[in-house]
Amino acid sequence: MKIDAGSSLRLLKRGGETHTLTQVTQFGGGGIVPPLNQILFGTPTPPTFFFGPPNFVPAGGTSTIGPDILTPGIHLLICIIHPWMHETIVVENDD
Repeated sequence: MKIDAGSSLRLLKRGGETHTLTQVTQFGGGGIVPPLNQILFGTPTPPTFFFGPPNFVPAGGTSTIGPDILTPGIHLLICIIHPWMHETIVVENDD
């Protein structure tokens, strides 16, 4: 997904489960749910690569990630509840 610098990303969760959109330094790490980590990685405590606020989006709710976090560049984000769910956000200057 690409957005312009200075923009915010509004998250709308229409389904029945809570998710997050949380920045990571790389894809492929675990999340915050030990039983899912055990199934996915064979350990309840695999390496994790997330940082910053988790941006929880409750079922039927919304959350916003602002330009203070989405600075120009490439941002990798995962759901730290369901770490197989991920997205790459490219923030571009208007130049």
